[in-house]
Amino acid sequence: EEKPSSAKGGQHPHLDRDRIQIVQQRIRYATFLILAILAAFLFYGYRRKWFSSPKPLQDFILGLGPIGYLLAITLIILNTLFPVIPGALPQLATFMAYGGWLGYSMVLIASIIGSVISFLIAKHYGDTFVKAFVPDDLFHKIRDKIKDEKTASLLLLIAYLVPGFPDDATTMVVGLTDMKLSRFILLWFI
Repeated sequence: EEKPSSAKGGQHPHLDRDRIQIVQQRIRYATFLILAILAAFLFYGYRRKWFSSPKPLQDFILGLGPIGYLLAITLIILNTLFPVIPGALPQLATFMAYGGWLGYSMVLIASIIGSVISFLIAKHYGDTFVKAFVPDDLFHKIRDKIKDEKTASLLLLIAYLVPGFPDDATTMVVGLTDMKLSRFILLWFI
């Protein structure tokens, strides 16, 4: 079964563009909703002085009990899939709330889960999914550098090791290649 939109482009480019625009519009709506919720959370947190030191935010998240764990992990996974929350805020908040090994382990586990899901979704849905999240110029810049699995692996390693490199976008674009999931996970842990 051939996908309507593959890494090489679909048979009907205008249909691909239409699908991409629809997905991008839905993402914009979801982004607006998430940012509105985030703004309300930040405003509420500011009024409660959560950000003056780690203690108030930690008390809030810990006060949620088991739901706090689930919320923190879910936010990190979602931010990996849909990078709309600036920087590493969910990771930082989780580490601040749970500290030490527990916070680090939660961030690590949630990040790998989010990256694997992103890789697999890109592999399954192809260009349409990836182009909905990755700006066209960045998509082509990354894709044009990938000549084979070796260059895809090197690019992925650089993305994960160099701060500021578009690692989420690179993960999605590499998901369009023939790279196996096992190799991807190995590279993620290096």
